[in-house]
Amino acid sequence: MTEGIIQLNNEDIADFLINDGYDPFDVVPVCCILSGSRAYGLSTDESDRDYLAIHLMDTWDCLEHPDFRPRLQVIRQRFNDDFKQIPVGEKGGTISLDSFEMWKFISLYLKGSAASYELLYMPPVHCNSETEDLFHLMREGITSRIGRMAKGVAIHNWAKDKNNRKKATIAYYRLMQALLFLREGEFEWNIGSLLEYMEGSNIVKVGKIVIGQYVEKEMRQSSIVEVERVGSELNCLIDEVNKAGVVTRLPDQVPKPILEAVLEKVKRTRSFII
Repeated sequence: MTEGIIQLNNEDIADFLINDGYDPFDVVPVCCILSGSRAYGLSTDESDRDYLAIHLMDTWDCLEHPDFRPRLQVIRQRFNDDFKQIPVGEKGGTISLDSFEMWKFISLYLKGSAASYELLYMPPVHCNSETEDLFHLMREGITSRIGRMAKGVAIHNWAKDKNNRKKATIAYYRLMQALLFLREGEFEWNIGSLLEYMEGSNIVKVGKIVIGQYVEKEMRQSSIVEVERVGSELNCLIDEVNKAGVVTRLPDQVPKPILEAVLEKVKRTRSFII
């Protein structure tokens, strides 16, 4: 990693993203968080910095027919350590930004995507004060779909490449995260805290080794040898997530009164900011 990135902190990078990263687009950024390995406690010194964000399109653009509407529902950008943008389709870059238009974010929220939980619960590096009440309301209507999302990561991502250490690590991470959330209603993003929560369960003995080796630079890209034991532990975690999903007090869908209030709040927030 270069000296330029080492000297910058997350707030410096977020400040650049918010004030300059959106310049090519006619949108207003309202929230930004650090996501990915650096937020999860799974990074090395060379890891990229990944940010998730929410923005507002111009109201008239939102009302355009989809065939003529600016393609700004999702904005994906990458920058190098000098804050130079990487052209679309080219590899490289040390900073990434995935930003969702507010209505797109609402759809992710209803589906229970990982990004929606992170944007609602992880500490922001930028947040427009006008969205605080909206996000609080959305947290009140949060669903149990985090379990479905986590199982999807394990079943569809890891199962397709069982020797892949990164995919196994993320499968463990999402399943432990979902289990804690379903049981306790707490969203935890730090891998160390999640492993501590699972201490004594004997479910993630091999997982702890797999994860520990993933954060070692020399082992990060190595293949997993204990595939069967990893699969057994992930299946145990899935069983625990299923059990927790049955007894959790969280709803499977956002309650209608809260959803209606959220949609109304989004319209008011858009009218105030735009």
